[in-house]
Amino acid sequence: MLLKLQKHVFALSFVLILLFFFFHYLGYNTESLISIYLFLSVWGIEKCISWQLGYKIGVAPMITIPVNANRQIRLLGLSWGVVISILGFYNLFSVLAT
Repeated sequence: MLLKLQKHVFALSFVLILLFFFFHYLGYNTESLISIYLFLSVWGIEKCISWQLGYKIGVAPMITIPVNANRQIRLLGLSWGVVISILGFYNLFSVLAT
């Protein structure tokens, strides 16, 4: 079930980044900000799910933490996902509050 959730979360993050580009192209600044902050939140959650499943954690386009990495390094990848999610949710709520 967690594997299925990870796939859905990844697909949702892909859709959100496409929405960001679409809204930015149309000139909807607030909507593009909301979609990019939602993307950051969902992307961070996907990293946390990957950690829970024991999969590799992609922290950047060219940097991944492998499955057989040291536990402290994998914990660093989890921390990265949590920080990105918190940052995304914080900025999302600040945009929605104004």
